[in-house]
Amino acid sequence: MRYWRRKGARGNKFACPDVSSAGNRTCIFPRGDDVIRTGDEQVKRVVLFIVFLLVFSFMTVHSAFGAQGDDDISAILEELNRKLAVKTEAVKTVKFNLKLISDTDNQLKSVDRRIENLRPTIEQNRANCNGTYKEPEYSYWLKFCGNLQRQADDLYASQNNLVQKRARYLAAAQSAERTHDTTDRSIKMLLARLRVNMMLKRCECSGKSTMEATVTCYRVCYEGANDPGHTVPSPIDNKMR
Repeated sequence: MRYWRRKGARGNKFACPDVSSAGNRTCIFPRGDDVIRTGDEQVKRVVLFIVFLLVFSFMTVHSAFGAQGDDDISAILEELNRKLAVKTEAVKTVKFNLKLISDTDNQLKSVDRRIENLRPTIEQNRANCNGTYKEPEYSYWLKFCGNLQRQADDLYASQNNLVQKRARYLAAAQSAERTHDTTDRSIKMLLARLRVNMMLKRCECSGKSTMEATVTCYRVCYEGANDPGHTVPSPIDNKMR
């Protein structure tokens, strides 16, 4: 193995004493700081650098895929509670507006029947209400046709008002349904983050029937894991009992 002086040092090179005679691979020169490292030392540095990169990569991936700390888990649970409240309110809004739509449809059916019942009378008296009369027939038909026209106007106004109300109720229900669906997707994403969290791996919460029950399960499991006086049972322990 040869040792080379650094640039600017005197001489071009030195021959390292044989290992068998020197007892090691270190050559001692008057100015040892002018000598570069051996090939073996460079290999060691490369190996250590690769190990460092592997450890750093593992820690980065581990952090990205669920290695949240206590603060992250608490924040996720709080966000889940907030979104569950939004989802619950959206469900109530949808049900409320669907009930209003149902009531409005019943009212519309009633108005439609009254319009259909009035239609023959209007058709039968269309000619009478457009004729020319002398008194007292003129006064009679004027009053009769005026009442008939007011009945028709009131019914059509009620029908139009109910149609507009129904449209508003439907729009409100559809908006609440979109809020529900968007919130539902957000909840699923947050729950997925909890499932891969290393601190919550022992929690048996995936089989719950509702999202509310799943969130409650994770909260209880998380609070139990952080309580020094409480031990969270493992899945194996639960099955053996």
